[in-house]
Amino acid sequence: LAAAACRETRQALSVVPEHPGPDVATITEGSLLLRRAAFGESPWERERLSKQGEKDWLAEQLEAPLGDKESQGEQASLVLRISGLESLTEDGYELRDQGEDLVLNQLQQAALLRACYSKWQLRERVADIFTNHFNIYEHKVYTPQTSPGTDAELAFLLGKDQRDVIRKHCLGYFDDMIKASMSSPAMLGYLDNQIS
Repeated sequence: LAAAACRETRQALSVVPEHPGPDVATITEGSLLLRRAAFGESPWERERLSKQGEKDWLAEQLEAPLGDKESQGEQASLVLRISGLESLTEDGYELRDQGEDLVLNQLQQAALLRACYSKWQLRERVADIFTNHFNIYEHKVYTPQTSPGTDAELAFLLGKDQRDVIRKHCLGYFDDMIKASMSSPAMLGYLDNQIS
């Protein structure tokens, strides 16, 4: 069965034409900056970078608002779409009625929307890096020691962790992020702190 699946995958890949990749002569320092500090070269980011220059663009990106002020400077349509995602605004136990799949889909949707449309591309790139660094397995079930019988999957706590740990501290001091993570209910549940 595995061999058949491998053959089918190889056949499917063989009909996909190879993308030649970028012409090395057309890669500029600005393109490299956008590929590394943002989620690629969008036409609007290329335009902003060419108007501002690399140093000013990067300086502006480093001043991205965090925490409660995160939506400042963003497009109204992006703010409106993200504010409608309950997984980002509600706290853990209130989300249990939504279902784990919906919560995880909303978190993924928010990450994609921000990666594609946020003015603060560096903040989004760094938030993605730290989300992966402080990886919490969302399907893990934990029981808070203070409330036996209230088993919950960590998926319901990830929105709060994103908001209060990762996104609030992603452009700040790493020590502050570590301290916030040490008291995050999602991280504490992931590390089984309630039984240690």
